[in-house]
Amino acid sequence: MEKPNLHPRPVESTYQRLVKPTVDRGLAMILIVLTSPVVLLSMTLVKLTSRGSMIYAQERLGLNGRPFILYKIRSMYQGSEQKIGPAWSLPGDPRITAVGHILRRTHVDELPQLWNVLRGDLSLVGPRPERATLGRIIERELPLFSARLQVKPGLTGLAQVQQQPDESLQTVRRKLNFDLYYMEQVGFKLDLKILLSTPLYILGVPPRFRLYVHVTSRPALRDSWPHMNWFLPWSPSPDILSKRLLI
Repeated sequence: MEKPNLHPRPVESTYQRLVKPTVDRGLAMILIVLTSPVVLLSMTLVKLTSRGSMIYAQERLGLNGRPFILYKIRSMYQGSEQKIGPAWSLPGDPRITAVGHILRRTHVDELPQLWNVLRGDLSLVGPRPERATLGRIIERELPLFSARLQVKPGLTGLAQVQQQPDESLQTVRRKLNFDLYYMEQVGFKLDLKILLSTPLYILGVPPRFRLYVHVTSRPALRDSWPHMNWFLPWSPSPDILSKRLLI
């Protein structure tokens, strides 16, 4: 019997091929200029308060699994990950510096990733880029996880503005629902709503006042599937629901 294809390749629209890359680079250039004072100040504080480099470079998986170097303002003590290996950051993580806690809470540490957007490694909106080591571990438990690599990862995304940062396999499982939805529904309106929701998410604005996804349980599924309210009405296709059973 032929093995079913768990990773059907989405058909790219004109928006994804032409409009989205152009908008990404244009907005990235503007944001780099506007945020450069904040980035420079943050880098200076990192340098003055802890040893090591101001910028942290890490390999991540991009479109179609192609590795690239992602840049962040360093928020952990130098060499922390080399000592214990790749791991999700949990509340009270002792690897994070005092300045790093502020940078992570405000997401300022992620602003250098605008250079990745300008270079074409990232999109402004898309699934979160994962480290190769953790990605292989996750895919053993969640076979559809690598399907996320069929769209370019993003600086922000539907899962990022709806869920908390990854802390366990269970949180990754929940966010995968939103990534699969995004892959099927990607378009200008959805990207715009996610972009407008991102600063509201950072400021802690409740979901009902920004892009809102209501998650309801379905007994046939191991997890819940995201359903949009009036703001983004949508029902998952039968194909997606049948594939969801394999997660």
